Amino acid sequence: QKEELQQQIKPADVVIILTGLYSKHPDLIKKQVDIAQKLGKPLVLIRPYGLEDVPKELERIASGVVGWNRVCIVERIQESLEDE
Repeated sequence: QKEELQQQIKPADVVIILTGLYSKHPDLIKKQVDIAQKLGKPLVLIRPYGLEDVPKELERIASGVVGWNRVCIVERIQESLEDE
């Protein structure tokens, strides 16, 4: 599974994590985050609609956290790419 995730993440410019899935799939998301960090990919966290809290361990390493809003998501991705 790790090899497959690495192949998916490698060509990406930014890794987007839906934080609402963290409670159900923490191991999978941790693997994605580890791979993204090793490959030097920025992480953008998306909060579930209507919620403010995201896992603190993810928030500390993310390049940005946004709500479930198309404009905010696109802007944060663009900002993450400019920060590289």
